[in-house]
Amino acid sequence: MGFKYGAALKHLLPWRCRRKDDSSMPSNDAGLFSFFSINWLSGLMWKAYKTGLQQEDLWNLHRDDCAEVNCSRLERLWEKEQNLCKPRNIKPQLSHVVWHFMKTRVIITMLISSVQNVLQFLAPSLILKIILDYIESPEPLDYNILGWIAGGISLLYLIRGACTHAMYVVAVHTAVRTTGAIQGVIYKKLLKLRTGGDKLSAKVLNFCNNDMERIFEAAIAAAMFPAIPLTFIMSLVYCLRIIGPLSLLGQAVFLLFYPVLFCILKAQVKIRISTIKITDQRVTLMKELLNNIRFIKMYSWEEAFNKKVSEVRNQEVKKHKIAAFLQAISSTVTPSISILATIVTILGYTLFGNNLKPSEAFTIFSVFNAMQYVFLILPYTIRTIAEAKVSLMRIQELLDLPEHSKICIDKRDSIVALEMINASFAWETPNIESDEKLAGNFDQKLTKTNEPSIKNSIHGDKTEDMILSEKEKKEEKLSENEKLLEEENRNENNLIVMLKNFNVKIERGKLIGICGSIGSGKSSLVSAICGDMKLQHGSMQINGSLALVTQQAWIYNSTLRDNIIVGKEIDHARYQQVLNVCALESDLKLLLCGDMTEMGDHGSNLSGGQKQRVNLARAVYSDRDIYLLDDPLSAVDTKVAQYIFTNCIQKMLKDKTIIFISNFINFLEKCDEIIVLNDGTLVEHGTHGELLMKKGNYFTMASFDSTRDCQAQAETENAKSTEDIDLTTGIDNSEDKINDKIINKKKQASKGKLIKEEKKSQGKLDNKIYTKLFQASGGCCVGILILIALVIFTLAKLFNVIWLRKWLDDGDGNMAARLNNITNLSSDELKGNSSSGQHVSGRFRNYGPSLTQVFVPDITLPIGVSSRILERSRTFRKSLLLSFLPVCCQFEVTKPRCIMEFFNKYTYLPVSRMAIFLHLFIIHKTFFLVLSQ
Repeated sequence: MGFKYGAALKHLLPWRCRRKDDSSMPSNDAGLFSFFSINWLSGLMWKAYKTGLQQEDLWNLHRDDCAEVNCSRLERLWEKEQNLCKPRNIKPQLSHVVWHFMKTRVIITMLISSVQNVLQFLAPSLILKIILDYIESPEPLDYNILGWIAGGISLLYLIRGACTHAMYVVAVHTAVRTTGAIQGVIYKKLLKLRTGGDKLSAKVLNFCNNDMERIFEAAIAAAMFPAIPLTFIMSLVYCLRIIGPLSLLGQAVFLLFYPVLFCILKAQVKIRISTIKITDQRVTLMKELLNNIRFIKMYSWEEAFNKKVSEVRNQEVKKHKIAAFLQAISSTVTPSISILATIVTILGYTLFGNNLKPSEAFTIFSVFNAMQYVFLILPYTIRTIAEAKVSLMRIQELLDLPEHSKICIDKRDSIVALEMINASFAWETPNIESDEKLAGNFDQKLTKTNEPSIKNSIHGDKTEDMILSEKEKKEEKLSENEKLLEEENRNENNLIVMLKNFNVKIERGKLIGICGSIGSGKSSLVSAICGDMKLQHGSMQINGSLALVTQQAWIYNSTLRDNIIVGKEIDHARYQQVLNVCALESDLKLLLCGDMTEMGDHGSNLSGGQKQRVNLARAVYSDRDIYLLDDPLSAVDTKVAQYIFTNCIQKMLKDKTIIFISNFINFLEKCDEIIVLNDGTLVEHGTHGELLMKKGNYFTMASFDSTRDCQAQAETENAKSTEDIDLTTGIDNSEDKINDKIINKKKQASKGKLIKEEKKSQGKLDNKIYTKLFQASGGCCVGILILIALVIFTLAKLFNVIWLRKWLDDGDGNMAARLNNITNLSSDELKGNSSSGQHVSGRFRNYGPSLTQVFVPDITLPIGVSSRILERSRTFRKSLLLSFLPVCCQFEVTKPRCIMEFFNKYTYLPVSRMAIFLHLFIIHKTFFLVLSQ
């Protein structure tokens, strides 16, 4: 077993040998220069530029980068956290686990970031002071020394750029691993959940899209965090060395802005949490709209749904506007802090009668400008980490949801397949904390620093702890199964009791019929056996594996064969037998590619009867011990149902234990035993003859069913001449012919291929697209306002430098008089003290208010631009929805995956990223500042 970090440390070698496996990602075998410069990616980028990329051109991930490996590691850490917190009665924190998962790599990026910040501070401060002192010295200039200084500055900036690039390479790699692991944990949890629903699915969609983006950004931003205290300490020490204690005036300006930024952070977190709630509502609504688009168009409900979506979107945009306002304040105030600190320091230093030299003034100016980077990334870093914390809190609520019951025992040699003793079951709704509660918890964590008090606030008062301790004492006397039940029963909220006091013993190989009126608990009984319901008291024992056939068939986007075998190796003999007994052979002849024809999402190109037969075929092919058939024959006609019951249930599954739910007496009378349910309780149990003799609920149902069968038989004989029935399989060909026409209309050019692959665009973007993006960002009006504000900002900042230079050059204003009287004075003596003279008060009045000229356009412009862009994004999304609703449903069938992503992510990212990049451009104003210099 090698060293844990051996593979990672090999990246420190300057060069490494050629990789052995050409299919693996080259970064795994890259040397120091290739890894940090991403030179290993050059070949792929060149190929993408020349010919474009195909799926086979992409490399395979290294084992350590795979989601499965990282997910397993994160699960182990989460279990370890739970085991450590359980004895101490404290709630485990997913954020601690995620930090432990990536802490080594984050610490490495922090070290690289620290080196980068030290180099960033040295260039504009220490070296600039050396240059200015050398120029002001009376000695003649030595150009060799100036050349060495220029070379040193270039080397510093080169190393700093390499460190910055290396930091981002490692940070992005860490973020990819972390988000992949969290998504894997979420997916595994979903497979184990006992409860769910549309609201939960909408939250999961938000987890995997928006929340993953927040966690990704936080993993990168964490590397920048050491820059804040490190740069502040270096600037504090260096400024004290240059001008003494009066430099603390500028440092105090920086410190006074910390509470302001902290308040903005708290407000941003609250807005983020409230926005998430509205986003979940919008995603849920869009999911319902897209899944039921056929019915919406059938009943002409497009306008009503569009209005509903627009109302939710308007609420979301309002929240985004407030968030943009806060972000604009935090991002535009911070660059102005360095200017304010410089003005306060210089004014304070000169007011105390000190002579300010140009080397000292411009060094202070450079140091505070270097600190501007720190305060620029400070709000971004804190905001991303806080939003990631909120996202992890939401994901942890999902991980805390109850899973399937683990009390089933697998004893296949037992003659009893299923046994319930005084068992009661209840539905448990998802107990995800509300967003308001999350906001309250997060506020407590922001304001409280005492860790025990935080934990106590989460876990309740002493009374609850006493109750928990009493239950822990009781657990020592309970069996293993009862311990699990006691542990699950700690939370009795949100329970809906459906099945009460069940006493059932089903022998292996029996065909058991379940019947009852609507709402009597038939489907709930199947859910209870599957572990979807909570066992409140009593016991349940299942001996064998389960196969389930639900009322609503589940068909996923793949071929018909894949929907039946579901990942198993195909046994052709058994497969053909399953197709025959499930009456699917004639259906294959109607499909273009037989069983290799692709099925649409939810079986969009199949009829209801075909879906149910595929659903049954999947269960039969799985070859399990116990079959749970929840009304499997309700979606097919009478003769097909009789054929399937005889050949599939009675013959092929004759040695299996079958729990068959149906209200058809002609099928129930052929069952070994019949169980009658009413209002969640077992009211009758026995054979068909025994229950008829009792003249209870079953007798009443059988009498009604006999009358109904007579009427149906008369109607069938009258219409028999017009029907086209295949007696060999009992399939209604008239229905299939109609369905065949629908299928043929939905077929694409490629034979049997239903779902279209998304086409990849190549080449350059048309200029019209940039024009539309410019218009979506506000158009010419916003562009002119941005230009005017940038010019004002540039002139104001240029005025600060020019006025400071003129002030220092003029001194006390008596240079001309000294030149006439004395000729052997130095340049500093000729200028005099810049803090004295008759023009000092006027210089103060002119230099101080220049901050307003910088601050006003810096804060008003981003607020207006962000508000304008968000408003345009709202109208842009609304126009897209209006364009989508009238189109043919064919798009919904052929491209079901991309539609949800399109409305959930693709319409959000371009506009939001456009706002961010435009915002950063306004803040940095790089082009205009360079032009002014």
